Amino acid sequence: MSHIFNIGLSRAGTSSLSEALNILGYSVLHHRYHGRRLPQIIKENDQAGKRLFDGLEHFDGFMDFSGWNHYRKLDHQYPGSLFIFTWRERRSWIESQKRWNWRMHGRKMSTERLEELYNKATGIWSFFKGRDDILVIDITGGQGWEKLCPFLDRRIPNISFPHQNRSI
Repeated sequence: MSHIFNIGLSRAGTSSLSEALNILGYSVLHHRYHGRRLPQIIKENDQAGKRLFDGLEHFDGFMDFSGWNHYRKLDHQYPGSLFIFTWRERRSWIESQKRWNWRMHGRKMSTERLEELYNKATGIWSFFKGRDDILVIDITGGQGWEKLCPFLDRRIPNISFPHQNRSI
């Protein structure tokens, strides 16, 4: 079974993407599994020499786990999988990250650090250049079913594309 991995930016429509995939009939993990953060599960599996999502392969998709840090290994460990890069315009993404960090952690992140993270994440596009197993989608900019469904070879549902967490 192939999987769907979100390897793009958080705060760029990942919750909306998760809901859209659920509507399309996929079983998706978003950021946590039984209260444990996916990045922690990935780290433990990697350190144990296991596949990154060992034990969770019964899920179809994995969202919001800093996938841009793991895309090469995922591509190697899960051949035939699909990758979705959630993207957001730079300034909008930085401002959203600042609001989220302040709201969730009571701390500010520097614009310089956020610029570094943005550049690192968007720099992975070249790895997938010329391949048809990656979708770059700007959900916060209004893209939705019209890009997602053809990529997944699914019919567009007769409902609006979900939009979660618009206020952050």
